[in-house]
Amino acid sequence: NHGSIIWSGDVFISATGQLVNQTDGRMDLRSGSLSPAVEGQSILTLENHGLVEKTQASVFPFGLNISVANTGSLDLLTGTVEATRSIATDGTVNIATDAQLTVTGATFLQTAGTTTLTGGALFSDRVIDLQGGVFTGIGTVNASIRNAALLRPGNPFGLMIITKDYTQTSTGILAEKIAGPVAGVGYGQLRVQGGITLAGSILLEPL
Repeated sequence: NHGSIIWSGDVFISATGQLVNQTDGRMDLRSGSLSPAVEGQSILTLENHGLVEKTQASVFPFGLNISVANTGSLDLLTGTVEATRSIATDGTVNIATDAQLTVTGATFLQTAGTTTLTGGALFSDRVIDLQGGVFTGIGTVNASIRNAALLRPGNPFGLMIITKDYTQTSTGILAEKIAGPVAGVGYGQLRVQGGITLAGSILLEPL
């Protein structure tokens, strides 16, 4: 795709198909789903080098039932996208206040780039695996996180909530921008509602 595609229904792709969104391409996941033609069928990945977004809320979540390899931008401005296959990103992922990305039965893997919550929510029933890049913002992560990258709560201030466990490896960094003594106002705040395992580094960045 080198142009603009607006999804507003159910689309089924055969195992011999290929879906590549080029750097000048745009896909808007407004409603419906994107699925293999045969349930359980092996399917080529949606390769995004451009922009995949959701600009309109829908009665039902958009069903993303094929794997995603993102080197471009995945921007969820409103509504819910439910992914049932893996999402691997080294580009940018943005989840806005009225948006949610749900990954069920599959992994969310970040190897580079940036994932930003601007008030939105990220849900997964598996551990979110941060192997590179930056994970930042304000909002809710309804999942466990394994951080071998850089996690910076706040935008630059505000609250990020992790409802399950937070594990930071020896290469992981927890970074805080600091301008004052009050949590969420003078610096970004991370609230972990599950268990915490810390290794790696804590980086304080004065403003």
